Amino acid sequence: MFSHLSVRKPRRAIRERMRFGTRTLMAGFTVVCLAVGWGSLTWYRNYRHDQALTHIAELGGQLVTKDGAIDRVYLANPEIDDEKFAALISHLRYVRGMRELDLVNLPITDRSAELFYGFPELEELYLFETDISEAGTQAIADAMPHVDVKLEQPDPVATRIARTNIYPHAIVALATDRLRVVTGSGDGTLRWWMLPDLERSKVTAAHECWLFAAAFSPGASMLTTAGGDDMIRMWDTSTGLQVGELVGHDDDVHALGYSLDGSTLYSAGDDMTLRRWQLGDPKAEPIVIGEHNEQIPCLVVHPTTGEVLTGSRDDTIGWWDPESGKQVRRLDDHDDDVKSLAFSRSGRLLASASCDGTVRLRRGDNGQTLAVLAGHSDRVFCVDFGPEAKRLASGGVDGVIVWDLETRLPRYTYAAAEYASAVQFVRGGEWLLATDARGYIHVIDAASGQRIRRIPTARAYMAFAR
Repeated sequence: MFSHLSVRKPRRAIRERMRFGTRTLMAGFTVVCLAVGWGSLTWYRNYRHDQALTHIAELGGQLVTKDGAIDRVYLANPEIDDEKFAALISHLRYVRGMRELDLVNLPITDRSAELFYGFPELEELYLFETDISEAGTQAIADAMPHVDVKLEQPDPVATRIARTNIYPHAIVALATDRLRVVTGSGDGTLRWWMLPDLERSKVTAAHECWLFAAAFSPGASMLTTAGGDDMIRMWDTSTGLQVGELVGHDDDVHALGYSLDGSTLYSAGDDMTLRRWQLGDPKAEPIVIGEHNEQIPCLVVHPTTGEVLTGSRDDTIGWWDPESGKQVRRLDDHDDDVKSLAFSRSGRLLASASCDGTVRLRRGDNGQTLAVLAGHSDRVFCVDFGPEAKRLASGGVDGVIVWDLETRLPRYTYAAAEYASAVQFVRGGEWLLATDARGYIHVIDAASGQRIRRIPTARAYMAFAR
């Protein structure tokens, strides 16, 4: 009589197991779908992030990382108008971790202001020298209340060696002879300018990145450049063509100088070595003749003895016999990186500039400090003597100061060249050239301190390239 129950019970259990299996299968399928969907979304976000970084780089933008993530995006490109910015901002939304966005010298208007929304991770937005109106700026602030919108100039982006903030087309090298001026910039570009009027003659893609140093040989038949690609390259000044290169440094090369007879080249950089190259022997290997404990951003050759001096981030100046490699003396009276060294033409005076905010005027025979010129408010990056050794120009974060070496007081201050990277007297001391972190050459009347011209090298390059 209970035979029917013995049949139904297994069937019920089977149905329960089938329903459980179906639910488990559906749950598993759902998990798989969610995982695939999440994986696809993650892949897409990563793809758009990488695509955004590529697009930013193509527009000359700079990326600053922090803890392995993009912390800051800096863009200074006068060719990015409203139409190009509309395409750009769609990429910017996919940059992960971007805390600061700097838009400098972009001719964007209130049309672009309407595109600012979202950016949940953004904290600071700099709009400097754009065409966005006050109302457009307020609209951006209202759309993104979590973002601090600023109209001031942002800090430029830093190089490794200098801890100096610079822009994409920053000029980081300057050299002159009687006929021409050359400048080297952060994008590795070498620009040639003809004296007396600084008319541009040619533009050369000299290094893969960061053209840090340039030096003319005695007689100026050869120009040598050094860069962030660890390379030293030689150029014929009559044609502008490359005629050779020197390989030997293990890191960025920041400083160059010729021996008095032009047969030997000296170089120094991030690998903390001073090297000697015998130019007359193509088979000769470079010889390390000096070392510091930190990177070497500058060197200078004594104009009468031929001794080589190096300035380092270990806060010291090395004084070397280039033949023996013996350190003649070591000067350690600066309190921070030594960024620039210069001799007067006679060699009787030496000047050193430092990130400690001072310029030291020294005896040229032994480096003894004669005076501490303490007029800068921040780091000092460059120095140059006037041809008569009665004036000294120094440049740094706060611009340029020209010093009277008799009174050892400032003659004048030229503040427009912020983050001045190089200074040099030209045309017999009539002009003072100052280059800055924004890519400008400032042509200054050396007597009065008044600006004669300001040459925007990045825009000049863009016009030339077109």
